[in-house]
Amino acid sequence: MLKIAVVDDEKNVVNTIGGLVNGYCKEKKLIYKIYKFFDGSDLVNSGVKFDLIFLDIEMPQLNGIDTAQIIRRMDTSVTIVYITNFPAYWRRAYKVHAFDFIIKPITKKAVCMIMDDFLLTVYEKNSKKIALNTREGSVFLSMNEIRYFYIKEKKKLEVNTTTKGSFIVNENLSDVYEALEKNQFFMPHRCCIVNLRFVKTLTKDRLIILDNQDYLPLSQRKKEEFMKRLSQNILKTI
Repeated sequence: MLKIAVVDDEKNVVNTIGGLVNGYCKEKKLIYKIYKFFDGSDLVNSGVKFDLIFLDIEMPQLNGIDTAQIIRRMDTSVTIVYITNFPAYWRRAYKVHAFDFIIKPITKKAVCMIMDDFLLTVYEKNSKKIALNTREGSVFLSMNEIRYFYIKEKKKLEVNTTTKGSFIVNENLSDVYEALEKNQFFMPHRCCIVNLRFVKTLTKDRLIILDNQDYLPLSQRKKEEFMKRLSQNILKTI
């Protein structure tokens, strides 16, 4: 479960960020819990090991800088995002390895961008790598950045990624599938492999729609297994 803390002495700020994070996590089908605090001391004394903390810098009792220094002595890996109106604090904030900053007034776009970056960091940290051969040489990809593999015309195998776009690899589809994580990837048709993380929906015509609106075919005989695997993957997401 993803544990997220929002800490600010202004109740409306806590509720705004909490609401936006809640909506984001539901849309992404994450398993999560949001904790709300109104002072740094409450966070420090909570006894919870958080994955992500939205932390206000200016608080009357224990400010964000001092709070982060205490947290860092207990947990060096937690991601800290500062909430601030004061750019002058940024240099001090970097000393406790802040991940990012969010500026008041809070916007949905800012929160979603931070959550996107955070999830990418988490996925990359936990992701295994795969080596693929191309005409220019070997490419090493995190499995979490691969959307799908698809056999195009003339039997060329294309890989689509979130970071490097699409390109042709000199590999056999079956061999690639053997090297991938089976709890994350599925072969819905003999012409393709899909990363279940990026599946958005399935049409009545058995087309798998991905997050970037690309689509892949699903054979009738694999439909039941696909739906089962997709459900299992959603439950295991963060």
